[in-house]
Amino acid sequence: MPQVKERLTKEFNIEPKLFDPDQSVAKGAAIHGQMLSIGTQVRINIGREMGIDPDKVDMDNIPTQLIDRVQQTVANDSGLSLGFVKKAGDSEVVNVVSHSFGMISVDTNTRPYTDVISNLVKAGDKLPKTGISVTKTFRTLEQDQERIDLQIMENTSTADVYRDINSAIEIGTGVINLPPRLPEGAPVEVTFDLNSSGLLHVIAREIKSGRQGEVTVQTAEGLTQQEVKEITERSAKLTIS
Repeated sequence: MPQVKERLTKEFNIEPKLFDPDQSVAKGAAIHGQMLSIGTQVRINIGREMGIDPDKVDMDNIPTQLIDRVQQTVANDSGLSLGFVKKAGDSEVVNVVSHSFGMISVDTNTRPYTDVISNLVKAGDKLPKTGISVTKTFRTLEQDQERIDLQIMENTSTADVYRDINSAIEIGTGVINLPPRLPEGAPVEVTFDLNSSGLLHVIAREIKSGRQGEVTVQTAEGLTQQEVKEITERSAKLTIS
């Protein structure tokens, strides 16, 4: 906006640099592509000198003198400054998680108990090529609890505990059938594995027996649908540990 430019000039005596927002993404992609190309060329030259595959070049274990010499060669060949080549070699783009992923649990510090979402993987977490794995321990809600219903939720909150369940989306469900005579508060280990392709794998394991989560179809006889619903909601959940 012209008035913003005028005010900045008036208040700070500077001339703002104006950029075309329609071209910002394309320019950024071009710069990123150039930096990746430079980094690749450095690795190719190092691999050639060492007699190894460029993909197996570990820059952390390459002698500094060799890196400096190769970077200077790449700078000379490309017509770029040595400083830019070094900066390109040090740059790393890391993918991040776009949404948070968690599961429904119970906050026993509230009266009555409140259902919340416990986020294990949160929006903004770094997502390397090897993926991300987060494990958290929960606890059973009741003594002699027979099963655990897993409700996997997607949301945009970066909080560890998110209370606005209605704004989240259920993306998957599962069940753990528990061994008999478990005490209240028996530990259950839940692991969220998210790979770089966006595939989320959730494993829930009751620690004592080693039983893991599995998808099942639950049937009931002798109870009304409303009674089944109330019992399920009360006794098939985990508490925040």
